[in-house]
Amino acid sequence: MRRVMRGGKRATGRLMVVYVVPGDRLTRAAFVCGRRVGGAVVRNRGRRLLREAWRSVQPRTQGSFDVVFVARPEIHGAKTPDVEADMDRALVAVGVTT
Repeated sequence: MRRVMRGGKRATGRLMVVYVVPGDRLTRAAFVCGRRVGGAVVRNRGRRLLREAWRSVQPRTQGSFDVVFVARPEIHGAKTPDVEADMDRALVAVGVTT
């Protein structure tokens, strides 16, 4: 995960920051939600939202990548469609999806 965050391409969305680096095998994803986002309940919900959005966006990925999604404090109170749209825009910006 640190390798991706240090050396990967970065795209910033309203609800998350996406780091991407070319991978060896299938596309892998990690989900990070720091204490800045809120308490444990809010952070867990943020990670669940990111994972759910990834499930719908992942089939459109092209190639092999290692991806790290870092939730921003604005994810608190967001709905799944909002997270999916923000994730899709960020992944297009770094060239993972079209």
